[in-house]
Amino acid sequence: MPELPDVEVFRRFFEKKGKDKTIEAVGVRSEAVLGNVEPAELENALRDQRFTSSVRHGKHLLIETSGSNWLAVHFGMTGFFDYTESSAAEEGHPRVIFFFRDGSGLIYDCQRKLGEINLVQNPDSWVEEKGLGPDALSGFDRETFGTVFSGSRAMVKSTFMDQGKIAGVGNVYSDEILYQAGIHPRVKASDLTERRIDDLYEKTRVVLKEAIDNEVDPEKLPEDYLLTHRSPGSTCPRCGGEIEKVKVSGRSAYFCPNCQPARE
Repeated sequence: MPELPDVEVFRRFFEKKGKDKTIEAVGVRSEAVLGNVEPAELENALRDQRFTSSVRHGKHLLIETSGSNWLAVHFGMTGFFDYTESSAAEEGHPRVIFFFRDGSGLIYDCQRKLGEINLVQNPDSWVEEKGLGPDALSGFDRETFGTVFSGSRAMVKSTFMDQGKIAGVGNVYSDEILYQAGIHPRVKASDLTERRIDDLYEKTRVVLKEAIDNEVDPEKLPEDYLLTHRSPGSTCPRCGGEIEKVKVSGRSAYFCPNCQPARE
């Protein structure tokens, strides 16, 4: 599932390839990825308009148009943006294509059709209706971040992945952040000390920015990151110990028991 860093990379791709171009037509190849909008409604709303700006909120991308609408995009497990310089855009799994007047097109590719595209009027109201918490990278100061964890009865990894509390962090990056902070994924969130929360806040920002700066390529991340060692039996890049896996709220959590002890 694309997480915040992935969506930020998609947003930056959109800014380079789709922003400020006039939309000639919208080709819906699969209605399965449309949420509360019909194909004709989507095209009528966007034809002759331009995409003027974009903002990311957690795992969602919101794109403003020169009309009165915003496009809300969720990428599901396999979604991403692609680009074509011609109308021949049938390679891969194009589900929706935004054809521009200059002959190019922005492609929403989503192999498993688990993503979703919607038209919305007000992005702030839409975020509220979705029940999303603040964006994990841009929506928190230290005090608010600490309140989320000190007030949670859940395990720290579960708290991180609760999109109603923190929007954008999922299974993969919660593991990386907790590894960098040296915190066991099953530690109760409310048991974290102030020092631990300080470190967790800092590591959240560092890890997410590092992933974005390296275009979410695990091979480009620092050598002491867990991401390329995230499997049972792998070697911890810091201590050389064995990476283990446990279940947290039904999800797999990878960690190093030496670097992330269950108790201090």
